[in-house]
Amino acid sequence: MEKYLNRGKYFTRRLSGTETAMGYLIALPAFLFCAVYVSSALVKFVFLSLGKSVNYYTVNTAVNLVDDLLMWLLVVFIMRKFLKRQAVDLKKNFLVTLFSGVVIGYILCVLGNTIGNLLLRFFTSTTTSVNQSAINSLTKQYPLVMIFMTVFLAPVTEELIFRGVVFTSVREHSRVLAYVISALLFGFIHVMDSVLAGNLSEMVQMIPYTVMGLVFCYMYESTNSIYGSILTHMTQNAVAMFFLLQAGM
Repeated sequence: MEKYLNRGKYFTRRLSGTETAMGYLIALPAFLFCAVYVSSALVKFVFLSLGKSVNYYTVNTAVNLVDDLLMWLLVVFIMRKFLKRQAVDLKKNFLVTLFSGVVIGYILCVLGNTIGNLLLRFFTSTTTSVNQSAINSLTKQYPLVMIFMTVFLAPVTEELIFRGVVFTSVREHSRVLAYVISALLFGFIHVMDSVLAGNLSEMVQMIPYTVMGLVFCYMYESTNSIYGSILTHMTQNAVAMFFLLQAGM
């Protein structure tokens, strides 16, 4: 256990030049800006072609599902060799990685959430972001689809981009910057749509997401495996969805 939970002393993960280039030139821009427009166009085209009259929740859920699926396929394809290299070690250390990602990772997520929300209260009385409010509304309408997206698709895509590409590439030069840049980018994407729409006050909602980004960085580094942070991210989202569904019943 000591070897795999060691504050990064044995962190060995590296990207190939192709993975780095495709990560920054294709995956990251697509995730931030392009995929949602492609998904929106595809969904609207399908609905219009079928002549179906659909409500806001149906369209929004469909757009998000197509967006998540497209990004998952794109990022997994770009990072397939990265995943394969680490899958070899995962087989050797499966139980350690599983325990670290699910148990230790979730405990750190609880602490991170507590700290993040306490910090948020210094700046605003609103502790629910626009992003989270949208997730809450869509989950009430289409729970199974939202579970699939938030528990299975999003954690893999986000960890491969923000930890796999950003953290790994920056850490070769600076461990501190790797944590800061990866976590801040992760925080920003959860408020980006609102901020770009002119709601600058939503920037403060980055705080809890950024703290969670730091937790995911630590889990990736300390387990020396992207699967460690993916498992933590999945567990965090799964528990959050469970409580959300319970509250809605």
